[in-house]
Amino acid sequence: MVLSRWLGIDDSISGVWIAALLGAISLWFSSSLKKKYLPWQEIVIYTGVFGTTLWSFYAFKLIDEHAGLIMGVPKLTFGIVAGGITFYLVEVGNAFLKKKRGKVLFAYQPIVFSLAAMLFLSAAIYIFINYFI
Repeated sequence: MVLSRWLGIDDSISGVWIAALLGAISLWFSSSLKKKYLPWQEIVIYTGVFGTTLWSFYAFKLIDEHAGLIMGVPKLTFGIVAGGITFYLVEVGNAFLKKKRGKVLFAYQPIVFSLAAMLFLSAAIYIFINYFI
């Protein structure tokens, strides 16, 4: 966070990429478990990772409300939530495509779709912040 702020990257865009990292880690951890311990285990782990990360960001005062708000929410929190929702929806859509066709459309499809979604969301937030707020 310190480096991205020093480089002048907006907190909401940093939040999108933090969310992508958290989403990838939580889905990897969820899939690495051999046994299912909870109903809706993947969603519980996913929201748990995001919840504890946001809690720690607030506890260590990394979320700065003076940096600005988007729809009444601090920019970093907005970016993490928007990125987390987008990342999960892309993963669900990717799993649906894979199940429907029986295989992936092309090599590295999950990575390409996830990165494309995060790039698109980053660009959309950048345009929204700079031209509409």
